[in-house]
Amino acid sequence: GTSLADDLPIVYLRVRKAWVKNRARVIVVSSQPTDVDSFAHLVLRYAPGQEAEAVRALAGDASAAKAAGFSPEAASEAASLAKGATIITAETIYDLPGAAGLVSDLGSLGDFNLYATGGNDQGAHELGIVPSSGGKDTKAILEGCASGAIKALWLVGIDPLRSYPDRDLALSALENVPFLVYQGHSETEAAHYATVVLPQTAPAEADGTYTNCEGRVQRMRPILIAPGAAKPGWKIFGELAIRIKPAAPPFHASDVMDRIAAAVPGFENARYSVLADLGHLLHGPTAGNAVGMAD
Repeated sequence: GTSLADDLPIVYLRVRKAWVKNRARVIVVSSQPTDVDSFAHLVLRYAPGQEAEAVRALAGDASAAKAAGFSPEAASEAASLAKGATIITAETIYDLPGAAGLVSDLGSLGDFNLYATGGNDQGAHELGIVPSSGGKDTKAILEGCASGAIKALWLVGIDPLRSYPDRDLALSALENVPFLVYQGHSETEAAHYATVVLPQTAPAEADGTYTNCEGRVQRMRPILIAPGAAKPGWKIFGELAIRIKPAAPPFHASDVMDRIAAAVPGFENARYSVLADLGHLLHGPTAGNAVGMAD
């Protein structure tokens, strides 16, 4: 259900390398043609909306395979190879109906990898920036804004009119929420609905770190001077924080990283003072060294 070359280009290169160097057998299960098809051992194409049947077919369900449109021979071989295989998909799977069930079923097949696709989505996950128990996901937040139950919405570097699959719901949310803050570096459609616009530096104008989909923390350094009143995101939130609760704010991006390193296990070696040139790997048997997708 993912086009690796589009969603995860570095992962795509690693999969192709595994095929070229180690003759790895690659199975593509997708509703659309992908670049991986050209070297795949097996391609299983299903109609959009048949994702659940496709996943059940990989688990050996013959009736689901038929419903998905797979030939009995291809479905049987795929189910055999899928047992204990490395499964790769992207967070775009959450745009599909019944996503939670799909993720659960895929996770039961083998070594399951659900990769983030945004520049620092993995970093957000590592820091726990996800709904807690009783919290609201994106859909629930947009529904609350659309109904008037949520009185304020803060968009940080995101335009739901472009990125959320249900544009009608996103538009209703932006039109009906009483107070809307847009924080970003580009003029977007969503910005035109904002009560307040806070200009934020672009990645090339900011000092900081990002955590890639491998879980490697890497530095980014500014190569351009930020125009006008644009400020880095950490400074915007720091200035907001001292207005809510007076306290010493961070004065540099490195101060923010020190706070993260002190509060979140795994980030101890991601401080600026010790962060290696090739970054710091948070998880796995090679955590902390300079191998992996940074090769």
